[in-house]
Amino acid sequence: LVSTDGTRKWLVQPPNGGTSAVEMVYIPDAGAEDEDDVDMDRAPRTASRSPRASRVPARHLAGASVEDVLAGRAGGVHKRRRATLCVSSQAGCSLACTFCHTGTQALSRNLSAADIVSQVWLARRRVREMQEREPALPHLSNIVFMGQGEPGFNWRAVSTAIQILTDARGFGMSPRRITVSTAGVAPIIPRIARETPGVRLAISLHAPTDELRSRIMNVNTMYPIATLMAACREYVQIRLAAVQEAKGGAVPALDSDAVPQLAHERVSDAHNSARRVRITFEYVMLAGVNDTPGHALELSKLLLAHLPRSAVHINLIAFNAWPGSEYRGSSPDVIARFQGALYRSGLRAHIRRSRGGDILGACGQLKSAAESKAAASRRASTVSKPAPEA
Repeated sequence: LVSTDGTRKWLVQPPNGGTSAVEMVYIPDAGAEDEDDVDMDRAPRTASRSPRASRVPARHLAGASVEDVLAGRAGGVHKRRRATLCVSSQAGCSLACTFCHTGTQALSRNLSAADIVSQVWLARRRVREMQEREPALPHLSNIVFMGQGEPGFNWRAVSTAIQILTDARGFGMSPRRITVSTAGVAPIIPRIARETPGVRLAISLHAPTDELRSRIMNVNTMYPIATLMAACREYVQIRLAAVQEAKGGAVPALDSDAVPQLAHERVSDAHNSARRVRITFEYVMLAGVNDTPGHALELSKLLLAHLPRSAVHINLIAFNAWPGSEYRGSSPDVIARFQGALYRSGLRAHIRRSRGGDILGACGQLKSAAESKAAASRRASTVSKPAPEA
């Protein structure tokens, strides 16, 4: 399918995984969220419905079917030649987050490393074909593990795929062009820093308290916020140690009080390093649920209690509606006030624009076309609890 904003969504059917489809999304984008997000062939944004997105059946990989989504700018005009591919790590998902369409699709199976790499290979080939008709279409530059599934519950395959993608004999990608997003599988977070150095980390947080997060994300009953924050702190410390070792210097302590009040102020070398290892916290804005100034204050206090503010970046995501959802998205004014409260706390907060919403290719909307209608009761039930792989 092709969205009006240029996002493209592809359905991929892996060969040996049953009948469920997996989704990939291609997101051409005109600008970076920050200077580090430049070129694999770049980091994603959500954007409001615009003129041309599409959802395209791709091909069979190995059993469950997968969808790819590509996103683009109206009219094919790109200020910077950059595009992000959103790939899946599982067919379906076991987490059943109440606001996520993918969570209504039962977990079919883990994708293999070959399945994951094949998504990238197929997408690159498809983009080359499309570029013959649309020369302005950007090459793939970034990969985000933000499709179907929880990468932390299939880490062995995900990490192997990343090694292939970053190996000079494979795809030769810079690790900085790859982002792994987890709903908070705490044991995997330090391993991301150790086993895939340079790869970026995003945490689907969405609530500042255990009470609220457990209501909307069952994974919080497995890994509550204190456990998650401890893992994030360890991640930053590991990454800082690697950066300082490369520079031949000492590892700085993670003292958030030593960081300037505003994220745009000049900082010491140590905290410039912290910027390089920062974590992106994803926060979907749900009307009347998690979007008050009080929630923003709680969120800033939570993050600053555990991490230096230079290592924290927050993406505020407008909720993308899907059939049968019980939620409404916060209004633009409410989101702007929430962002302002975070800025006043000294935290970086970016409002992501939604892309591909008209083809159900936006954040939280991925669900295979082959999947039969969702059972709402399953979303309310307890999450299945696969252990992170050794």
